[in-house]
Amino acid sequence: MKYYLLFPALLFLSCSTSQVTMYIQGNETHGWKVEVEKSSNTFVLKIDGVTVIEQSYAFLAMRFETANMYKGKKIQFFGTRTRSSNANGKTITHDQIRILIDTIEVTTFDFTS
Repeated sequence: MKYYLLFPALLFLSCSTSQVTMYIQGNETHGWKVEVEKSSNTFVLKIDGVTVIEQSYAFLAMRFETANMYKGKKIQFFGTRTRSSNANGKTITHDQIRILIDTIEVTTFDFTS
């Protein structure tokens, strides 16, 4: 019985991925840890472990755009989804996530499933 309880947790872990980068502002010595976690259709942007934005694609949408403030800086979060088929006919989903801080593009993350 206890193994049945572990299965949903393992399934969730196998469906979620994350990517991380560091952002250093101007001449500051301490940077921000910028992380995006993907779980199913939802993307969570965390800066230094704090959830700043959580966003999903709308039904049948291939793009999203949202913004929030963090420590006085405007954080913009963009998602673009494309789909293609491989040689075996399997559909491949590619999500590109762009993050801007005060109009400066910090990083682009690519997720493929």
